[in-house]
Amino acid sequence: MITKEIVEYVLIRAYNCCNNDQFIISRNENREENEIFIKRYNLTKSRQANMIKSLVYTDFCKSEGDIKTQNETVYIFGKMYELMDIETGKEELVNTYIKFVFKQRKSGELMVVISFHKANKEVKYYFK
Repeated sequence: MITKEIVEYVLIRAYNCCNNDQFIISRNENREENEIFIKRYNLTKSRQANMIKSLVYTDFCKSEGDIKTQNETVYIFGKMYELMDIETGKEELVNTYIKFVFKQRKSGELMVVISFHKANKEVKYYFK
């Protein structure tokens, strides 16, 4: 059972990773949506970190086992952000889908953001 306290602990870990520059957003060929989103809204690494750090427990959607490893938990959040579309030059409210996992390394914890893009479908919140 997921509780508010568990999600808040996950967010503290995410904030710490962002504050210590221990996060990456997947931008390989399988994560083209992330790349397009970051470029379209001109999201610098600092802006990406601030977006993640603005998450609160009510933005939580669900958690699930990592399909590849099954021994890690993937956390999924959704949040509305006001972002400037560089193509149109207009600010717009963007429903954003954020999915991440924590990886343990010798140097500490690393947050790998698997998905960081405009939501493709309706986001269902766990606490709302």
